[in-house]
Amino acid sequence: MKADLHFHPCFFNRGAGFQFTQWKAPTLKEILNTASSKKVDILTITSCSTHEHVDPRWYEHISEIDEIKDYNFKILNQKLKATKEGQNPIYIFHGQELKTDKADLNILFAEERVRMKGTKGKIESVIDAAKNSGDEVLIGINQLSRCMLTEKELREFYETGKVNFLEYYNSMESEANNKYSEGIAMRMGIPGIAVSDGHRLEDMARAYTESFLDEELDLKDIPNQIAYDIKNRTCINIEGKCSKLSKALYLARLSEAIVKYKLGLLE
Repeated sequence: MKADLHFHPCFFNRGAGFQFTQWKAPTLKEILNTASSKKVDILTITSCSTHEHVDPRWYEHISEIDEIKDYNFKILNQKLKATKEGQNPIYIFHGQELKTDKADLNILFAEERVRMKGTKGKIESVIDAAKNSGDEVLIGINQLSRCMLTEKELREFYETGKVNFLEYYNSMESEANNKYSEGIAMRMGIPGIAVSDGHRLEDMARAYTESFLDEELDLKDIPNQIAYDIKNRTCINIEGKCSKLSKALYLARLSEAIVKYKLGLLE
């Protein structure tokens, strides 16, 4: 099954609007139709949070369910299973990307919002909060080239189960950064996955992980199966690149957000 476990269909926490480089956040139906056309089986809608996580877009997506007549939904906590007639199910999960003092974390399968204080929480406290938010939580480290953990700390985090995987390939990262991440993952024997980290519909599944999941699995079994695949390295990682336009827009919005934050225009 084709899984993109880090995809942002909107930008930053609170669904903040930015005038300079703003683009329209897609509806849930547009997300589902894109996933269907790209044959994506599992998609994580990832909220990007630098503060306490209160991104409203996920809940707006939930509210759109009644408006979608050609999909049949089953909801389990903050997880969706969408089935369109004549197609395989599309499994959609809510993920969180949280910045800490030493690394950016990709948190999967939390049963509730993971809360943190301040712009960057202490990595140990954020991991503990994430692990306490569900029995099947998986935690990965992304943007490894900017990670402040030493290799000794990283190995200890993995061996103690605090970190479950690394994003060894991210389609929004440079080739050099991806090579660096891949080298760390291989040298330390930590499982790696490929993700798009896309911010526009066209970026979805530019990089993805092919997992040996049974398409008939019950929704609640998927986190355990993905965890098994990651741990036992049975995932096949497929790599691709986001467009230069997407990267330019991302950098423009990131720069704008940083400036606005420093000016006190963002909470």
